Amino acid sequence: MTQRTEWWISVSELPDWVPSGVDVSVPNAARIHDYALGGHHHFAIDREHWRLAETAVPDARLITYAQRGFLGRAVRWLAGRGVRQFLDIGSGLPTLGNVHEVARDADPAARVVYVDNDPVTVVQSRALLEHEPRARAVEGDLRRPEDILYHPEVLELLDFSEPVAVLMLDVLRFVAGPDRPGEIVRRFGEACVSGSYLVVSHTVLRLPGESAAGRTAGEITAMLDDLAIVDPGVVPATDWHPDPLIDETSQPGALVAVARKS
Repeated sequence: MTQRTEWWISVSELPDWVPSGVDVSVPNAARIHDYALGGHHHFAIDREHWRLAETAVPDARLITYAQRGFLGRAVRWLAGRGVRQFLDIGSGLPTLGNVHEVARDADPAARVVYVDNDPVTVVQSRALLEHEPRARAVEGDLRRPEDILYHPEVLELLDFSEPVAVLMLDVLRFVAGPDRPGEIVRRFGEACVSGSYLVVSHTVLRLPGESAAGRTAGEITAMLDDLAIVDPGVVPATDWHPDPLIDETSQPGALVAVARKS
């Protein structure tokens, strides 16, 4: 049997963005996502896990790209409407095309808080954001909105008396019906002032090993019931204000929407 020594890396060989104590022999969802997007913060075990996912779902990478492209367009669209604060829940690592860089292009004063429920991801994100005074990463679970909304570091950086864009990219599908995803969305909406936005994307397909819930456009619309969904509504990620300079085939594997609080 051939030993896959690539998976085992000594501490002396770790890159400087990996904090001490992180086990790089265990796959990490955020690093897997980083690899899928063409990032640089991943290891062999993460790449192997992604290859298995692609074998089972050949469109997995296209779906991932489509959602990332939507995220960038949505942040630019929001910045064009004066939004300068972003709360990115279920963010993973701040990888290629990250929110704070896109927002900063519109306004250097833009502020971003990344939230993830995986402590390893948060530790690694903090290391990557070490020299970013207007961006930070905190640990929090979408299913406990109050813990996020009243987190000291969130309140230190974001001012909820002004518009905030709450981003939930491909994370609501992990909130099953008994956890009442609609109520979670409603609570975040209640915490924001008029002129704030909620941005969601939702993978329709289920990847191997995931207990994620697929939802229809109607179900996503229902979760945003208290908010005004902006045009073009709940649509495939590639169909939301597409870039005319990019020839991209519609990707129905991910549905997205942007909604505004009146």
